[in-house]
Amino acid sequence: MFVNRYDSIRFELICIIVLAMKTLIIRLIIVIVLFPPTSLQADDYLAVIDSLYGLMGMQSGKERAETLLEISELYRNISFDKSFQEGHQAIDQADLVGYPELKAKAFRSLGTTALYMSDYDLALEYCREGLILYEELNDLEGVAACYNNIGVVNEMLGESMNAIDYYNKAVQIDEELENITGVGLTLRNIGNIYYRQGLFDQAMDSYYRSRLIFEDNDDELNTAGTISLMGNVYWQWDEIDKSIQAFTQALETFNAHGNLQEGSKAYNNLGLIYLNDLSDYEKGINYLLQSIEMKRLLGDTVSLMHTQSNLAYAYIKTGKFLPAADYLSEAIEIFDRYQNAHGRVLSRFYMGLLYQETNDFIRSIDVLEVAMNLSEQLGVVHLKPEIIKMQMKNYVALGDIENFQVYYDQFVSQHDTIAQRLNRSQANELRARERFDLIMRESNELIRQNQKLNKKLSLYQFSLTTIICLVLVWVLYVFFRRLKHTRQKRVKPMAQS
Repeated sequence: MFVNRYDSIRFELICIIVLAMKTLIIRLIIVIVLFPPTSLQADDYLAVIDSLYGLMGMQSGKERAETLLEISELYRNISFDKSFQEGHQAIDQADLVGYPELKAKAFRSLGTTALYMSDYDLALEYCREGLILYEELNDLEGVAACYNNIGVVNEMLGESMNAIDYYNKAVQIDEELENITGVGLTLRNIGNIYYRQGLFDQAMDSYYRSRLIFEDNDDELNTAGTISLMGNVYWQWDEIDKSIQAFTQALETFNAHGNLQEGSKAYNNLGLIYLNDLSDYEKGINYLLQSIEMKRLLGDTVSLMHTQSNLAYAYIKTGKFLPAADYLSEAIEIFDRYQNAHGRVLSRFYMGLLYQETNDFIRSIDVLEVAMNLSEQLGVVHLKPEIIKMQMKNYVALGDIENFQVYYDQFVSQHDTIAQRLNRSQANELRARERFDLIMRESNELIRQNQKLNKKLSLYQFSLTTIICLVLVWVLYVFFRRLKHTRQKRVKPMAQS
């Protein structure tokens, strides 16, 4: 039977619409089933906030300003708009009562909120206002914290050298002040730069030193944050089991503390592992949906686009090209608007993959060329080898041997045997150093325990000696008393005349 061409197209469109509706229904079911705990965490924050509002009604002056700032920082976990609103009220109250220390702290806090929502220009503005106030107050710890935050903003904008300069300033001050937590946070941020530059051994070295600092200070949340970052490096080293273990371990702490920001990142990374390395698309998509729901609750637009880009990748691998294209188009627009370096490269990388999978090789080449240029310009080089491999595949499909050879030469230089051996050597050296540090820490702990035991033993020996001496004195006392009494009995009275 002859089938009309337009009827065939109409049938394909109907199938696509049905598939899209099925996907939407499945996602709604997953959200309803999987996310009650997240809602409970948000309710917990609101309960604390309500109690603080009640307390604030009985406060005035500096105490009221402090409570407003505390409310602002709690709202950061569930509503950025409310966080800004209460933070500005804290600044106004601090101005009213002449409390410049809290005003500086509020500006720094609002800078962190702006950073979380990826508004980097606004974050810089707040951080610089806070920095000026801290410098006027000669508060070096506050100055170091602002330097650290400005470094993070520069890192997100792809200004790696500026970021490292600010991080080094922060570390120098924190070391002078013996602010161990500040040193640990800055080391972690420096590790992030190395990671984005593809220098995974240096990144792991920074993360490991940071983790030791936080563990020694019993800082559970920051320890978990660093372990999660170490999971990224394990993943790049193809140590998948270690990576999953790191993310899972970190998630337990994030969930226990109700930290949606870090928890959403860990869920995102677990999703990528199950997609890329284990080819378990169902589990990978579930993890990504958990991450997306958390980021929507936070209102974290740029971070949400990162995870939606990863979800688009999952849809590409499962043949759902239309929703993938929609997600990636939105992500490219948002990343360009916010000048997010990593996102601008990643979203175009996935878009190039989408075009390649749909046999649109010319458009794939064009978008990947933009991704390659941005990668070099912004210092996001860890995706460069994958871009090169995809371009090689595109030119093979087009039969363009000349351009294939250009990318093949780049591929060979990227995978030089000597370089691989050096990387393996550095990685092995780092692992050996990790084991050595662990043994030294255990040894130092044993020495401290032995010293404590020796002190206790000396105390026990002194106490026992004292008791024995007291007993001997008592025995001698009793003996001589009885002896005296016996002698008195033996003396007879004289006869009377």
